[in-house]
Amino acid sequence: MTGTGCPSALNPRRIRGSGRSRPHPRQPGCPRSGRRCSRIWGAGTTIAGVFLLAAIAAVVSFRYMHELCLRHGEDHLAAVLIPLAVAV
Repeated sequence: MTGTGCPSALNPRRIRGSGRSRPHPRQPGCPRSGRRCSRIWGAGTTIAGVFLLAAIAAVVSFRYMHELCLRHGEDHLAAVLIPLAVAV
């Protein structure tokens, strides 16, 4: 792997039916750029977006249930633990 950190540099393209690698078109900034490199970065940004959305949903859900428990007369410790018990 070279200094640019492109993950596709680890997986050379193979010619079907043989063990030989075929040439890869090089582009600036990525030693093995092309569809494979853009797919890997696209998948990484999708995963990061899903985790960000899940974290936001978890915080909003916890705050809502915590407030609901406090309104219904639970003490502070129970109001913290009840949303965690429901989430698990």
